[in-house]
Amino acid sequence: MIFLVREFCNALKQEGLMVPTPSLNFALEAVSHIDPLSPLQFRSALEAALVQRAAERELFEQVFHRFFIEQQPLVYATENQLFKANLKDFTQEIKKEGTAVNHILADYLEGDARALLEELYIEGVEPDQPVPLEEFKEQKKAASKLNSRKREQLRNRVKVLIELAEDFSARSFHLQREKREKLADYLRQRLLEALEMLEKQSQPKGRRNLMPWEKKRTLSTLSFAQLTEREAQRVKEEVEVLAHKLQDSLSRKRRKANQGHMDIKKTLREATPYGGIPFQLHWKKPAKTKGKIVALCDISSSVSYAAQFMVLLLYKLQNRFSKIRTFVFVRQSYEITRFFESYPLEQAMLRALKEYKIGMGQPSNYGLSFQSFRAKWEQILTPDTTLLILGDGQNNFNEPQVEHFEALTKKAARTIWLNPEEEKFWYSASNSIRHYQPFCDELVECATLDQLTEFTRSLVL
Repeated sequence: MIFLVREFCNALKQEGLMVPTPSLNFALEAVSHIDPLSPLQFRSALEAALVQRAAERELFEQVFHRFFIEQQPLVYATENQLFKANLKDFTQEIKKEGTAVNHILADYLEGDARALLEELYIEGVEPDQPVPLEEFKEQKKAASKLNSRKREQLRNRVKVLIELAEDFSARSFHLQREKREKLADYLRQRLLEALEMLEKQSQPKGRRNLMPWEKKRTLSTLSFAQLTEREAQRVKEEVEVLAHKLQDSLSRKRRKANQGHMDIKKTLREATPYGGIPFQLHWKKPAKTKGKIVALCDISSSVSYAAQFMVLLLYKLQNRFSKIRTFVFVRQSYEITRFFESYPLEQAMLRALKEYKIGMGQPSNYGLSFQSFRAKWEQILTPDTTLLILGDGQNNFNEPQVEHFEALTKKAARTIWLNPEEEKFWYSASNSIRHYQPFCDELVECATLDQLTEFTRSLVL
């Protein structure tokens, strides 16, 4: 709990809220005197300790919601894709044994605490039908022993994982020393936090209240950057369901439009010999609405998940378009269309990364990417092409080279930029969105499944 409160205070500081040391100590003291399983008490204690002025309350609310409700710890929110990739490598490593205990702790390290907390707070059994008091006591006693055994297994495994985490971080030679230390510290602190919960002797009676970070994570509104591996797989399944629904909507729309509109001139002309009585009606054929899509996707940092889901949707709906060509970039642009036409989503991306030797750990350079795309593929942009850019615009202080992007947008019928980052982060000093925005027909926030769904409907229907 101490680590969690300190991380929350660091998050407040990053947003510009002053948190002096006495306020931090007051907050730690306050949460030790309340029921931490009561959301109202927990939130009120932190607010009373950390908010000095009424004007600061709104900022406190925003950071509290992001940190506890959306479950986005500071270290996880600020580190790059390479850090996250190494964290996932570690959780994959401990999942290989296949035991339930390992899976519970791996999910906890990735930010999903529900399974661990369910194991901690099972309180015996409740009879479905009336049973004698002695028999019910025996059932509760047996359940209590089972719970104690589970807790002991978890406790022992956490201690082993703390040592494994140290070894794993030390073996991550591709990371700088500072990054290795930060990874080791993050893993150690999260595991110690789990151990602290397991060491508690007293457990709440009856059905407990959920702490803020235990509330159900809603996939439709959860940012792609915050997804655990299991949640990412579920989002992928939801994207496929969405694709089927959109296909059905397209089919109904196509059947309805098959007749087209009545051709009044031809109908009346052929009715002339019959005194103007239209014995035969003539219909205009509906105009074809298909166009071409050129998708150019940033695959660095948290953008990579959003790019995969967007590409998956496009290819599931490819009969809506006459042609789809897909390109990815970090610093240079590469076409990966043929991989998606031959392999499933995950295999296609992995094969493309391997063949082109794309370094996902590199900082992105949008100016260089647009320049290389223009040099090789500018001619594929035509008046019936939609240029679809997916990226957060994080250019890492590189030259934006706006002239190349402007030239590409002039070739296409329209340019739509999907940004999988919250709008308030678009205009930082290292971000180049402000330079590219004037040349976009649309600039859309697309950070959640709901937003992706809304955009795709507007694109295909």
